[in-house]
Amino acid sequence: MKRSFEEMFDGYTKKDGNAWGINWRSSHYQRMKDIITIILPDLKKQHLKVLEAGCATGDMTKLILQYIKDLKIYDAFDISKKAVSICESKKLHPKCRWFVKDLADLHLDGKYDLIVCCDVIYYLPAYQQKKCMDIFYEHLENGGKLFLCVPYEQTEVSRLTRMKGAFVAEREETGFLWLWCKIETVLLKYYNQSKRGHVKKILRKIITDHKLMECCVWMNRRMFSNKYSHMYMLLRKE
Repeated sequence: MKRSFEEMFDGYTKKDGNAWGINWRSSHYQRMKDIITIILPDLKKQHLKVLEAGCATGDMTKLILQYIKDLKIYDAFDISKKAVSICESKKLHPKCRWFVKDLADLHLDGKYDLIVCCDVIYYLPAYQQKKCMDIFYEHLENGGKLFLCVPYEQTEVSRLTRMKGAFVAEREETGFLWLWCKIETVLLKYYNQSKRGHVKKILRKIITDHKLMECCVWMNRRMFSNKYSHMYMLLRKE
């Protein structure tokens, strides 16, 4: 699995952020906005200790840090050495610590008030997902929160719901980016394949159009209300 994750970052470029366009895709912007809305009350706590599992190139990290009022420590890790190297080069905050680690075999000193894990755990086989949920539980302070974000797939969501174990579900929400993600994926494919500068410019303009994205979200809610893009889960350790 480690090799495949390293390969994901081989297409990283300073121009585009990475091969997925994560730094500029409007769907990513909206998803991060949804995430911040859910975890915002917890980011306002004093002496906050945060762990981000699967930090990738630090885009989510940067956004979360902007909303923290009183940070004690922010630990973040990824299985990709290249991703962690990119994070370190950004020098986001003096209280950030970066690690190259495997989520399925995580051992860190200390406990945290908030653990954030976005678009990571579903890459693992079911038996490792259960192990990861236990690891998260052990790394949280009593009353601490675990935030999970996974692409919506009924089997995956049902499995994670069953695996929450001793966690108490505090909030569960679905994202309505399904329609826009379908469109955006096709556009991004042509963007990456195109050799013509003016074509790439037009495609990028469409992909970054927030109003067009919001229009698709509106249509998704009303015309495809049973089609979801992501599942957001905020769990609490009692």
